[in-house]
Amino acid sequence: MTNEREPHRNGQCATGDSTPESVGEAYAFLNYGGPKEKLSREVIENIRDRCQIPSALELGVFGDVGKKLSQSSELAVLAQGDPALGEIVRESDKTSFNYVIQGRRPGVTNEVVAFELNDLMNGIHSDLYAKDEPISCNIVYRLKGERNYDVLPD
Repeated sequence: MTNEREPHRNGQCATGDSTPESVGEAYAFLNYGGPKEKLSREVIENIRDRCQIPSALELGVFGDVGKKLSQSSELAVLAQGDPALGEIVRESDKTSFNYVIQGRRPGVTNEVVAFELNDLMNGIHSDLYAKDEPISCNIVYRLKGERNYDVLPD
């Protein structure tokens, strides 16, 4: 189920290790023209189940991407203590991305979570976009031992 919660920062997420105490984490930046509530509701009620996204995958939907990163921004919390993620959020100001979906799942790698978010993005595209309308999104995650984020290839 999608959690409307503050993002969780965990040093173990950055390693990409898959151990019982590790938590895989990835972020999907996307452009969606509707309200956050509809995106959150559709993810909770329809897309997650239809796309067989594991129930252990915690999801957080955050709006206001591209606005000035400030203490009042939902994404300011996400970027605290993570300069590389903060840079991605600031760079989103140069793109059309206006939402971030954060995925977290215990016991798997960051890359596994990135692929699960990719499945979710495919469901969002088919359910929330017009048939011929392309989806614009990037999924980022950290590889094992890396400080910077990698982008999941299309």
